[in-house]
Amino acid sequence: MRFTRRRFVQAAGAAIGISSTGISFGQTNPIRLGLMTVKTGPLAWPGVLAWWIPLVAFGAWLVTAAVLTIQAAGREPQPTPTDLIARVATAS
Repeated sequence: MRFTRRRFVQAAGAAIGISSTGISFGQTNPIRLGLMTVKTGPLAWPGVLAWWIPLVAFGAWLVTAAVLTIQAAGREPQPTPTDLIARVATAS
């Protein structure tokens, strides 16, 4: 037996008709969805692990990145005015 478009429309109509009449069997009680969260302690939002340790880690990374960037910029050789003039002359 082939599943044609006509059979699909018939089956969909039957499913919609059965579900709209109240004959469908479903769960009578509501499904309770919840998220177990910690309200107090070190894992809670104002706790040590959730806020302060990541904040300190980010601050340490930010300071380290800034210091290393400044040091790398200081090691870069600075061109003299004659180098700049020569670079502009060759670019033209």
